[in-house]
Amino acid sequence: MADVTKRIGLSLGADICWPIAFTEILNRLDLAIPTGADTVRFEVERMTIDPFPLREPKRYDLVIDRLTHWYHTRREWIKKAVMMDDVYVFNNPWSVQSMEKSTSYAVMMRLGFPVPDTWLVPPHSYEPIADLEVTLRSYARHFDLGAIGRELGYPMFMKPYDGGGWRAVSRLGDESALRESYDRSGKLVMLLQAAVDPFDRFVRCIGLGPQTHVVLYDPKAPLHDRYTVAHGFLSPEERRLIDSTTLIINAFFRWDFNSCELLHREGTWHPIDFANPCPDSQVTSLHYHFPWLIKANIRWAVFSAPVGGVLGDPRPEAPAAGVGPLLWRRGGGDDAPGAHRRAASPGPCPLRHRRLRRVLRHASRGPGRGYPRVVRHGGRSGCRAPEGGRPLPASRGRGVHRRVLPTHSAVAGRRRRGSPAVKERTSWVSPRLGREVSLVRWGTFGRPVLIFPTAGGDAEEIERFHIIDTLKDHLAAGTLKIFSVDNMAGRSMLAQEGSLAHRMWVLNEFQHVLRHEVVPAICADCRTRDIGIATAGSSIGAFQALSAICRFPDVFTRALCMSGTYDLERFLGGPLTQDFWYASPLHWLGECSDEALLDRLRSRFVLLASGEGRAEDIGESWRVADVLGRHGVPNRVDSWGPDWDHDWPLWRNMLHRYAEELLGGE
Repeated sequence: MADVTKRIGLSLGADICWPIAFTEILNRLDLAIPTGADTVRFEVERMTIDPFPLREPKRYDLVIDRLTHWYHTRREWIKKAVMMDDVYVFNNPWSVQSMEKSTSYAVMMRLGFPVPDTWLVPPHSYEPIADLEVTLRSYARHFDLGAIGRELGYPMFMKPYDGGGWRAVSRLGDESALRESYDRSGKLVMLLQAAVDPFDRFVRCIGLGPQTHVVLYDPKAPLHDRYTVAHGFLSPEERRLIDSTTLIINAFFRWDFNSCELLHREGTWHPIDFANPCPDSQVTSLHYHFPWLIKANIRWAVFSAPVGGVLGDPRPEAPAAGVGPLLWRRGGGDDAPGAHRRAASPGPCPLRHRRLRRVLRHASRGPGRGYPRVVRHGGRSGCRAPEGGRPLPASRGRGVHRRVLPTHSAVAGRRRRGSPAVKERTSWVSPRLGREVSLVRWGTFGRPVLIFPTAGGDAEEIERFHIIDTLKDHLAAGTLKIFSVDNMAGRSMLAQEGSLAHRMWVLNEFQHVLRHEVVPAICADCRTRDIGIATAGSSIGAFQALSAICRFPDVFTRALCMSGTYDLERFLGGPLTQDFWYASPLHWLGECSDEALLDRLRSRFVLLASGEGRAEDIGESWRVADVLGRHGVPNRVDSWGPDWDHDWPLWRNMLHRYAEELLGGE
């Protein structure tokens, strides 16, 4: 096994803070990553500005560039290095050079993004060059600036077509201000853009590879206060929309690093500035958010230096060359109406490239034990499962996700002794979590019910604790079909996997695994694309059942939450991240303002059942009922009294009693 050193070059201008932090952390980590037959190590070096021969040998495997958007000497060296030496660069230098704000607006308008109406106007004055006078005399036409202003409406913004850093941006309230600002613009080519006014939220989403970080932004504050430290200002679906918007933009332009600004008005998020391939990275601006940026940069650099990134060869070609498979995989052409809504809706993220799935994807957002690394899923035999009563089984192999579980009894697999239910198990490697997911089904026909295991349980825990036997009459009659999935989030918490931030990331990402991997498998098995699915669970499983119906009421219709443990904050013992906030209904639902989601949720039903014996806390159920009730969500709390403890006998009796209620709804 050979040691291979990958050299990372930093192409810098006036940057001060982040290169120091980036270099020092990577040096302290002293990473040695097994890759095939080699061990990969990393070096960081600041690049200098020198004359260079075009046949100069390759020195860097990756360049993080912060200079070529304005310094041409460095830009030409980077383009040479890409063309001749296959160096990978953050960002694609041809795309950065060619895509100004005006062209990026035009592209995103074509893709269906709600970009405000925008005009480009000729400059007020010109540099004196040959042929200028005859060209203007022959072809330049007088235009009515006031008419353009009246068409766009006031207020509006004037800004350079190639602007950045709030340079020469003016907010114009009337025609006199428009004319005065244009007269002062000199030789700048300017854009006029309708204002999104009034707006209630301004966010900036930083995208770095597949990683995103959304900040509530205050443009009126001093520079050091613009990136606020607010939390809970987005609903989960708004967060996914903004993440997808940023990643689609980056994928289209083949940018690894960019920031996207959006304004919210009357239920719509308007992208207003998203050609920022060299976003602010100074600690004096980012403060609280600076550590995220550094860690995200290191994670993506460590991934990209050995494998060459994820967006492919950054050599010159039409930036949209890969946009077809990235954006239109759900159907429709490049001019299909509603493209933005389809691409940004829940579903495969545009950067979930097959080269990335098994290595990084969202695992990059989980900081591990405080250092960047590939998150690997260890063997499960050592995981504790105090509620499940036995260690989890060892890995059962990485089978292909077949999506359709056989439903005919002739092919549906074996019957277990004493069990009347046809049973089938399938597994696949989740591209979101990079580990195996097991889904088990009992029964052949009936309303699908997804029953979550307890904290450390696997998909077959409910069978070992006789839940399947409890429901055998319904399974035999074909009224219920039971599914269960490994509780990967609970397992991560019990095993103290990685850092606290990583465990909260797993908790949030597991819920997206449910919606975008488990639910399609259940629907395919039921041969019905939009079949309503009921959820159930006990203890931590009740938390998952509640989270599923609250976040995704489009697919989950009823929830039976038994002896629920809903406030997980007390188990974490550290600062909460946005991942936890979005994963915990007690936190995000109380502040939810997404009326579309709430309207759907109001047509659902949540049953909160609890004993009051040993280890039971019915108060948690009442807290959930209060949050649901304040939003008009139908729910009921059932107390089973002090004779029932927090254990399987209670949950078996509850499922037996409430099985008929799980059959209700859509």
